[in-house]
Amino acid sequence: MKPTRIRASGVIVGLAIAFAGSLPFAGCANGVGSSSEDSGIGIDMDAGEDASGDADSDSDGDTDSDTDTDSDTDADTGTHSDTSDGSDTSDGSDTGNDTDTGSGDCGDTESDTSNCGSCGYACDAGESCCTGSCSTGCALSITSLSEDHGPMSGGTWVEITGTGFAPGARVWFGTSLAPAMVLDAQTIRAQTSPHVAGKVDVRVDQGSDKTTRGEAFQYASYGFEGPWQKISMSGGRGGMPGVSVLMDGRVLLAGGAYAGAGTEVATADIYDPATNTTSPTNGNMKAARLCVGQITLLTGKVLIVGGSIYSASPTPNAELFDPVTSTFAPTTGQPPSPQNDATMTLLPDGKVLVASKTAPGVLLYDPTADTFSPVAGAPNPAGYQVARLLDGRVLLVAGNGAPTYAFDPDAGTFATVGKGPAETMDIDSTQHPLTLPDGLVLSVGNWTTNVIQLFDPAKAAGFAPAPYALKQSLAHTSFTVMGDGTVFVVAGVTNSPSNCAYPWVFTEAVERIDPIAGSVGAFDALPEPTAVLTSVTLLDGSVISAGGTACGGSSVGKYLYFLKGKPPVLK
Repeated sequence: MKPTRIRASGVIVGLAIAFAGSLPFAGCANGVGSSSEDSGIGIDMDAGEDASGDADSDSDGDTDSDTDTDSDTDADTGTHSDTSDGSDTSDGSDTGNDTDTGSGDCGDTESDTSNCGSCGYACDAGESCCTGSCSTGCALSITSLSEDHGPMSGGTWVEITGTGFAPGARVWFGTSLAPAMVLDAQTIRAQTSPHVAGKVDVRVDQGSDKTTRGEAFQYASYGFEGPWQKISMSGGRGGMPGVSVLMDGRVLLAGGAYAGAGTEVATADIYDPATNTTSPTNGNMKAARLCVGQITLLTGKVLIVGGSIYSASPTPNAELFDPVTSTFAPTTGQPPSPQNDATMTLLPDGKVLVASKTAPGVLLYDPTADTFSPVAGAPNPAGYQVARLLDGRVLLVAGNGAPTYAFDPDAGTFATVGKGPAETMDIDSTQHPLTLPDGLVLSVGNWTTNVIQLFDPAKAAGFAPAPYALKQSLAHTSFTVMGDGTVFVVAGVTNSPSNCAYPWVFTEAVERIDPIAGSVGAFDALPEPTAVLTSVTLLDGSVISAGGTACGGSSVGKYLYFLKGKPPVLK
């Protein structure tokens, strides 16, 4: 028989990107923010015969009656090449590096450039097959991934194991560049960006060298099961609390308000999907805040920036939440000015780009130095929101047809890429732009319009109305990209209040935008009318919308609304 490779797989379900929002009436916007692995255990089934049935009684003493597990426990130490022509070229020292040159059977996926990593996956010219990955040089290789699938919305945390990794490495999942951090020479931690469904190559670029694990990750369509569940939190946290999915799948819910003006809170809760309950963190934030900018870093900690719009001025400070100790601590360096309604996104190198409603320009947060610094050359006007494109650039978007900019983190430059949405963007809510799995960027209007706007990075011609629209105009709503690539628009206000004294008309409606089908339809409604929520998609495709109920009241923000995800059917 031909040598046969047996693959062992370890699968852990992955996460979705937390897209968070902001509180319109007061001014809030949040940060936007296993693999089938070859165990190296193979079995050479050369049990006394090759493909022609030859008993292979070689004069050198190699009877080919061994069972080669590719662990070099047999007596063979050399190279075995089975030509499938009835003759065995074994020199008596088989390393398990079998090269099948005959019938096209796939036996060696560790070093065969025609079947590298899996049968039929061929390396490009000039590449070698190194431990199952196609590499320009075997000093750099990928041997396994901690996750082999995740939702189309992105956000799955993946640890890539291999050799030769160094700071500056870039990680691609198919055509999407992922934020990544090199932990050591054998490990890279990355978070997937959105991508259309299907199996994709995973590639690490390091200078002029690259290594690719063929079809190592599958973007899948995660479903969901209603109805929405109403889950209590430890206290009120309306007014757009910060909501971030942690690396272990739990969720941090921080800040907010509980009874109207002047009641920002410093408390925080952890939602645990394993128990479907919340519990307070071990300590409070260092400042009370709502309209919280919040994002999970590649270090596993959560960065919290700005907030507190009911106060005389926004709080200038930033802090970090440590999920290991469940405590908060100020960042070493602080933002140079208050950052109310901050939106944030991870860059390909793991740094964070920060834009806000109250401060002009943009900031760069470096998690290694734990400091903030202004980005030179940034557009001056305040009020921009950010969305990371699939190629790693960041879109800065404002309404009223203001210029849209693309920030290139490699060059450190900004370029104008057309106009923003024609409508006034509801920067005070979670109505920030979202990057879709196909690479387009979606923006929803405000209480004066139900228009949906799209930006195509390939055209760089600015935003244009989509051929589909919301069923009704909504203010103070929240969005998230779902695990199947659709977009949920959750609750909101159906009239156009200017302040808390105006009568607000809430809705419990949830609309579902399907950008691929080009349609908008109703989904299961929330248990009650509400607004100014923050919505995120979880590791398993579930969804949380937390906070809610604007302008005071005894029940402000006491609940989160949970929609259970449904695992994908993998093929």
